[in-house]
Amino acid sequence: MRERAEDATRVLDALTDEPEFFLAHELLQVVGYQPDVPALAKAADRLIFAIGDTSRQYRLAFPAIVLAPSVGAGLVEFPGSHAGYLDASGPFAETLLAVLAGHERARSRWASPVGTP
Repeated sequence: MRERAEDATRVLDALTDEPEFFLAHELLQVVGYQPDVPALAKAADRLIFAIGDTSRQYRLAFPAIVLAPSVGAGLVEFPGSHAGYLDASGPFAETLLAVLAGHERARSRWASPVGTP
């Protein structure tokens, strides 16, 4: 697990150390994207938007902050930054497990009967 975190850290470092790579291969892929809000709203019971509790003020959090209430989905603040799974991995994992468990319980109330799609 530590190896994977170190690999992810190296990738993040490369993105910040090489802004041309970041702009060409990361940023340009998302800046023009327009989400299908009506389609997301239809799936709101299966969506969980998330942000890092120390990165709420940054642009990276803005889409989740705006989209969650627009589509009727929840917004969860995870411990750490935008990459909380790296800088706050323990608390991040605990929060993730709790959110997913709660979400699954909520979804099971509306689950289709056995044998139906």
